[in-house]
Amino acid sequence: MFFRSLIEWYVEDLSGPSIQGAEELARCRNALGLKKDAALADDVLEAHQPFFNARRKVVHELDSVDAAGKGTRGRRHRDIAAVGEQCGGALQPLTAFIAPTARTVRTVRKSLGWSNS
Repeated sequence: MFFRSLIEWYVEDLSGPSIQGAEELARCRNALGLKKDAALADDVLEAHQPFFNARRKVVHELDSVDAAGKGTRGRRHRDIAAVGEQCGGALQPLTAFIAPTARTVRTVRKSLGWSNS
């Protein structure tokens, strides 16, 4: 139980309430020992920054809307193809993070004699 709590605190410290950009992705990558992974190179992570910028902009605009009625902002045009590309692209690093991390966890568990259950 304590070990699980320690891991949860560590993850929370790395990511805060949510990951907000390429810099935080890099912090997580480095903490997981994946810095040498080409799929998670700085330039690859930085290429996702426009997604984070757009997300941040949408969230701030939603904050300015009165939940009881109309907001103070007009409708903004967003290119659906660009939005789709950014959203799809935002999912790509997940595999690059998850697959090598899962391999490392399996290796450590095996070296400690823990079962895979």
